[in-house]
Amino acid sequence: MFRSRRRGEGIGTQLVRYITDIQIEKGAKEQWVSVQKGNYKGIRFYEARGFVKDSEQPAYSNTADEDYVSLRYVREI
Repeated sequence: MFRSRRRGEGIGTQLVRYITDIQIEKGAKEQWVSVQKGNYKGIRFYEARGFVKDSEQPAYSNTADEDYVSLRYVREI
């Protein structure tokens, strides 16, 4: 199983903060992210930053023989 040697260094958190600052400057009031169902590390990451699950839908990139599910998360900023 692949494990990033950079996990836990705060890079993802820094990226989310950077994007959040830009969105706030542009007047955004909420943020949306999509996480693949079953991506427990990704789900925990966004939930720890205040995102809450809003819905599930088929992933946009699905081909005819794929059934990946995208979880949609939202938070107010």
